[in-house]
Amino acid sequence: MHISAEQPWVAQEFLTGQQICTYSVASGGRLLAHAAYATEFTAGPGACIAFEPCDQPEIEAWVRRFVKGFPADGHIAFDFIVTDAGEALPLECNPRATSGVHLLGDELADLMFGALPAQTLRPAADARAMIAMAMFSFGLASVRSRRELRRWTQVVRGSYDVIAVPGDRRPFWAQFAVLGHNLWQAARTHRSPIACSTSDIEWDGQ
Repeated sequence: MHISAEQPWVAQEFLTGQQICTYSVASGGRLLAHAAYATEFTAGPGACIAFEPCDQPEIEAWVRRFVKGFPADGHIAFDFIVTDAGEALPLECNPRATSGVHLLGDELADLMFGALPAQTLRPAADARAMIAMAMFSFGLASVRSRRELRRWTQVVRGSYDVIAVPGDRRPFWAQFAVLGHNLWQAARTHRSPIACSTSDIEWDGQ
């Protein structure tokens, strides 16, 4: 990096604690849908691959204040760190759909087609989702103890695969084509397959 007055960078304080991701839908300053989930199993350092809703009233209140003060329309998602002292601090905003959509069910589709809910749509208490191929590769590779293996097994058994949808197996088979493409790109560009998987949707300033 070449940091200068002409090319400045912002340094973000490094925070430790539990990472919580959110996904919301807003319209005209109103929070129409909201899901919060903890980052537990990931592909690489950050991409979450298993999704379980968690109750975070402070975070929901923060998001509600944000969309009211900055009248957003559409998808909006945030990453937070909940410190050991219990303070929820925002890290970044993703103005797009994120994996929290998997926790909101068919009601989210109704909302997108104009059926506005009387109150904020939230995940069902038993909503559990995962990207199965990633859980059987990255997730399993991250297991380091019997306790972690038991937790991995519990998550896999209790979650549905968001790719292998009953009645439409095309996404299931297509994911292998995507994997092959990422491996080919990795070999061609000398980057990791994970970096290649997001190269068309991110910008890191380079």
